[in-house]
Amino acid sequence: MEILSSRHSSIHSAAKLSYKNVADIYPKQLPEVYYYYPMDDYGFSPMEKVSLRKAWVMIEPFLHRFSKEISLRFFTANELEIEKFRLSGVLQLNILHNHVLNFMKLLGRLINTIYTPAVFRSVLDENIRQLARRGIHTSHLVLMSTYIYDYLLECNVLVDHVSASFSKGLQLLLNFVAEHTSSRRNTSILLFDYVSSSTQKSTSVYKEI
Repeated sequence: MEILSSRHSSIHSAAKLSYKNVADIYPKQLPEVYYYYPMDDYGFSPMEKVSLRKAWVMIEPFLHRFSKEISLRFFTANELEIEKFRLSGVLQLNILHNHVLNFMKLLGRLINTIYTPAVFRSVLDENIRQLARRGIHTSHLVLMSTYIYDYLLECNVLVDHVSASFSKGLQLLLNFVAEHTSSRRNTSILLFDYVSSSTQKSTSVYKEI
């Protein structure tokens, strides 16, 4: 009986010692973990890049239809913008009709090169120069971009794809184009400072106009 008692006490003391040793080690305070996505040089997160690329795959087959519908909405609501396409009193219908389409193509080129920052910047620079040569003002691009943004978020083709990542990525892309355009004109303007409209030789898409 004494043997059992001594054995029990030795086990108890060993367990107590073991618990004390463990208590000295655990629980340690866990370091704070921050969950975030690393941004690239232009402020895009990996999720935003993926969302934009996937969306563009769905947009591209309907590019002409989307551009036509956006153009109709935009110029119907902003008739004075049509006058910017009048040269020597003659309305340049070909340029007018292709205007939104070419801008959408520019967005497509940027999205397709979004994983290569150097090419992304090269595409942007070349097209912005073309826009500047044609006298297309930043405020016009900003206003038109709000219609593009609203249309893409509402269109049926993307209804199952619209997410916070896509919305933010598209907003960032359009803001980046507007900001880059305005920097060439020494003005300060951001696309989403405006109220939303609903409340490979050369990388230029404007070479044909």
